Amino acid sequence: MKKSCLLAFLALTILPPAVFATPSNIIRIPSGDVQPFGTFRLGIDNNTTFFVPPKSGGGALPATYGLTAGTYDAVVLQTEIGVDLREVSKDPAYFNVKFVSPEGSINDFMPALFFGGYDFGLRLQRTDYNIVYGGFAKTFSFIGRFTGGYFIGNKDLLKDRNGKIDNQGTMIGFDRRMPDINEKLWFGIDYMATNSLYGALSFGFAWSFSEAATLTIAYVRYNDEMVSPVKANLTSLQVDFDF
Repeated sequence: MKKSCLLAFLALTILPPAVFATPSNIIRIPSGDVQPFGTFRLGIDNNTTFFVPPKSGGGALPATYGLTAGTYDAVVLQTEIGVDLREVSKDPAYFNVKFVSPEGSINDFMPALFFGGYDFGLRLQRTDYNIVYGGFAKTFSFIGRFTGGYFIGNKDLLKDRNGKIDNQGTMIGFDRRMPDINEKLWFGIDYMATNSLYGALSFGFAWSFSEAATLTIAYVRYNDEMVSPVKANLTSLQVDFDF
């Protein structure tokens, strides 16, 4: 009964408006993970400048409320779709989709292969960032998982501080569960090579309170602070609930 009420609430409050969509990720770049088929993830993201007064550039981005669903599950292909609501915003709606061939699905040496897109907004030349990407991820024993890929977005919106087009680049990342410290602890770091507002080095830790609830705390260091909406680096707090 509680789950039915929650689904109804989400359908009424998230789906009708518009959204800012992020796929299953490391910190900011897409990962080789996918939401399991028939399950949902509710994510709440807050990005702000801690301990920085407004006169020194302190501020916060609109909070993001996202819903991601696992939509297909086969041996060599899994998919997810997502919709997020970024508030307060005049144009809050964005969508995402991801296709993944899981690591080891064909043979033991095969990395995860994935491609998809996110930040598909509804307002032309305002929110249609239209990031399309492809990548791979491979786990090496106890060392951790390495991720690499490439992205391209809307050249009319992804520009550097001087207005020059900077709409594509590499994505690299690394993440690892930390069982040597605690089974509930995870570390991740990723990087997007662009001087547009997507370009940043991000790193942080996550703690799983249960199989269904996770808190991630990360630091986002922009390649160029001047393209940040608040002209400063950010601390990111991400809370995810699976059901």
